[in-house]
Amino acid sequence: MLSRLVKIRLLAIGIGSIGALCLFYAIMRIFYSNLSVSQIELAGDEKNSGFSGVVLKAYDNRGEPITVKTDQVCLGDQKEYILGKITTHFSDNSGNVCVLSADHGVFQGRSSNLGEVWGNVQFKFGSDFRVNTSRAAIDLYSKIVKGTKLVSLVHSNGLELTGIGYAFNFAGGELQLHNSVHGKMKDNLLSSDRFTLRFCNQKREIKTIFAYGRVDFVNKSYKLLAHKQVSYDVVTRKLLADGEVALKIRKPNQDITIYTEHLDGFIDKIGQLESANASGSLRITTANATIKADRGRLFRNKLSVFGHVVISGKQGVAAGKAAVLDMTSGEVVMQGTAGVLRDENGSNA
Repeated sequence: MLSRLVKIRLLAIGIGSIGALCLFYAIMRIFYSNLSVSQIELAGDEKNSGFSGVVLKAYDNRGEPITVKTDQVCLGDQKEYILGKITTHFSDNSGNVCVLSADHGVFQGRSSNLGEVWGNVQFKFGSDFRVNTSRAAIDLYSKIVKGTKLVSLVHSNGLELTGIGYAFNFAGGELQLHNSVHGKMKDNLLSSDRFTLRFCNQKREIKTIFAYGRVDFVNKSYKLLAHKQVSYDVVTRKLLADGEVALKIRKPNQDITIYTEHLDGFIDKIGQLESANASGSLRITTANATIKADRGRLFRNKLSVFGHVVISGKQGVAAGKAAVLDMTSGEVVMQGTAGVLRDENGSNA
């Protein structure tokens, strides 16, 4: 039987050990919660030792702080730092707050600000804009997030896009979507090989949309196809299209298609094509005629063409310097006729 004195000593030792462990845990919690370095640098050398409710701090290339909140930090086999339930706050160059969250993450090495996150990855600006994916590589120093997985984008202006692969520059306000991107903008359908979205500096609104490769834009009154690129400025509503452009305009009596190499125009407030200029291998097809010219000008329901104009139809072929097509009636009026008019058999009229 142990004497009463021995029992008291053993009890004192036990209480002291528990107190020491509690003190060690408290110190580590304070250390983790106040970590502030130029790169991610987590302390601890005991494998699989975890601490919950941790707040980490790092600094970007402008010296601005970046906060990383996580439920748990563990040290892995390769000295990587494994995080659970991550929330990271960025600030762009205008001070707008960007939030990235994920189920899991890992950072390699004690002095690295490069990491990878996975599981319900989302980054967003307020309630207007969010991107969802399943995996992302992040660079805290440059504020760049990128990945090769399926990604979906939703913006409050009615833009919804999906693609496979992306790169988001938080500081520069640019988002790229890669590989078979498709979706819609309000009532319009969009598809392209890849998209680039650029945002306004002061507000996180989309300023410009660039689509590259084979681009399809389908509106209820027209369809635009280009094989090189299409850009649209949301602020000025200016549209540019290059590379084997085909603009098909739907009218009640007929469809009119404009083929050209370059087209620039303006979209009105309700999404209709208000005006456009076309140049390079210009060809226009209607139900009754084909028109070729050097360049053309579309304004509302009138399409004017200029330079080496040739009109072919059932009644023959006419050549001149200019012509005007009424897109409602389909009537073509030649101006300054300089060529000959032939019937459909090729003989002079």
